[in-house]
Amino acid sequence: MLPRLPHSKSRALAIWACGDSFTFGSGASWSWRLPLVGLVEDHRPSPLHEPIAVWLGTQVDSYAHDGHPGYSIPNLDLTAWSASLGATPTDIILQGGANDWALGATAATILTRFATAVALAHSLFPLARIYACKPMQATAAYEAGHVGYNAAMATVAAGFPIAGANTIDWSGVSTAGLQGDGLHPGNSTHEAMAVLAHAAMSAAGAFA
Repeated sequence: MLPRLPHSKSRALAIWACGDSFTFGSGASWSWRLPLVGLVEDHRPSPLHEPIAVWLGTQVDSYAHDGHPGYSIPNLDLTAWSASLGATPTDIILQGGANDWALGATAATILTRFATAVALAHSLFPLARIYACKPMQATAAYEAGHVGYNAAMATVAAGFPIAGANTIDWSGVSTAGLQGDGLHPGNSTHEAMAVLAHAAMSAAGAFA
């Protein structure tokens, strides 16, 4: 077996993904986090090098994260979770909005909540790159039973960028790959989301 070479510490990433069931993964679907792992590791100097990224969070599946189904943005307890990470994040991804709307928050309130979460992330980890995710649209069938959802998410998306955060733009992702509930991403959708997250990380200099 060929030996694996250590990666350069200057290239090492520590990625902390925080959000709701879109980040956790739902039903038979895995999360956008898993295809993003592959895209990030494509930046290794060679296949013999150790992985360039560690994934942080209080939840653990294949990779640690803080995706919590049912959570609204204020439920993302970054302060408490940060004490258990075991490493300092270089990149923090903040996702949410759907549960906020379901619990009665307006688009303006959701934008304020994003701004508060971004500011908190900066206060905890001043050197980290912060990313806020524009929310996706749901299918027409979902909208029929949840009137106003798509309009609210479109208004939230239009309010980006959030001050202090890079934008991961999921607002234009096709609804064709959503799960049967018309809201949650299916596997093909997660792949598209990962491509956009990787592009935002590239633009922010994560792989420089």
